[in-house]
Amino acid sequence: MYVGKPQSVLSKEFGHPKAILDQENEKVYVYEIVKELKSTTINQGKLTMDPMVSPVVEKTERYYFTVKNEKIIKVKVEEEYQR
Repeated sequence: MYVGKPQSVLSKEFGHPKAILDQENEKVYVYEIVKELKSTTINQGKLTMDPMVSPVVEKTERYYFTVKNEKIIKVKVEEEYQR
C-alpha cells in the first residue's frame, strides 16, 4: 500500500515520526498509534448467570517505514496490547 510512494505521504497520514533511525543509505521512520479498546461482553454461546467481560486494553500499533531516495521501500507493522 505504501511501498513505492514518496516519504511525504507519511507525514500527511501519521503526523510526526516517533523516531528516525539512520541506517547505511536508508532511514527508518517509526510511527506509533495508541488506541484504547473498551471492555465488552464475551458471548459464550450458552446461558450463564455471570457474563464474561473482556478488560479495557491499550493497543499500540507501531509502523516502521524504510525510506531510500525519498521513496518507501519496506513497511513493517507491530501490534502490542497492554492491560
